[in-house]
Amino acid sequence: GRARRRAPPRWYRQYPLSTTTAPDSSLDLRLNLFFNPERRAAELAQIDTEIASQQNALRELADYAITIGDQRALRRDQYFFKTTYDPGSKTVTSFAPDKSRILSTRVASGFYANITSGLDATPLEAVAIYGLKYDQEKFLRGFRSLLDFPQRPPLPERLHYGIQLLQYIGLILNTFLRHSLSNG
Repeated sequence: GRARRRAPPRWYRQYPLSTTTAPDSSLDLRLNLFFNPERRAAELAQIDTEIASQQNALRELADYAITIGDQRALRRDQYFFKTTYDPGSKTVTSFAPDKSRILSTRVASGFYANITSGLDATPLEAVAIYGLKYDQEKFLRGFRSLLDFPQRPPLPERLHYGIQLLQYIGLILNTFLRHSLSNG
């Protein structure tokens, strides 16, 4: 099918940033903040679905006294709820919605941002340039873990492209070798 085009934001602002931790304090950093009501509606529906899913999972864990091996994983996976956990039986004894987390997630829905460095552009130009960068980073992060590349610290913008190119070449070689070896 055809790729669905992202709707433009209805509201946007650009704010200058200053940092004391950057080695070069003359960096031209700008925060671009956007709001899209269509995105907000989709995110609110997704939040409601996630809350219902987590509530059903917790209800099942509590009703059937299912043993939980990792309490941290429970908190990570059921993040919209506060849970009471019995360490002796390793079961969920009770749960309640985390109203402050749900509220803060709802309030932030529809908003997104990016930070530009050394780019003289309006917020809409910046989102056009950086719009797919998050998706690309997420895609490459998955392949870095697949190829056992170590996590790297944040680097200057100019180095990202070379590193991503090398990782992409590594991915192509890895895929080719796996295909060649599996087909004999």
